[in-house]
Amino acid sequence: MKGCNCLNLNLNLQLFANRALRVSAYLIAMLLLSYCEPQESATPEVVAETVDPLATDSFFMRNPEIREDLFEQLEIHEVEYWVNEDNSIGFYVKDTKEVDRIANESISVWITSQ
Repeated sequence: MKGCNCLNLNLNLQLFANRALRVSAYLIAMLLLSYCEPQESATPEVVAETVDPLATDSFFMRNPEIREDLFEQLEIHEVEYWVNEDNSIGFYVKDTKEVDRIANESISVWITSQ
């Protein structure tokens, strides 16, 4: 009887090993088959050299505290801006990254002070 239990245990271990091997092989195959190269963006980023240097953009900042801090920071960083007739803040498109950074920083400072 003991020989029978060993044989049974040996068969169970082999079945388990076969299942584990199949599952591992399946997972590796799925990993390899699911890998894909990154595709180019459908909307390519605007290259700075192709931007019209006189192109403008604007945004609204209605919070007076953030607005004043934003004006101060834009002047410190020598970013040209102006206030439009509709009270929006105008700037040149070539300065968009810097304006975004300064605006986010001004908003963050205001949020942390609350």
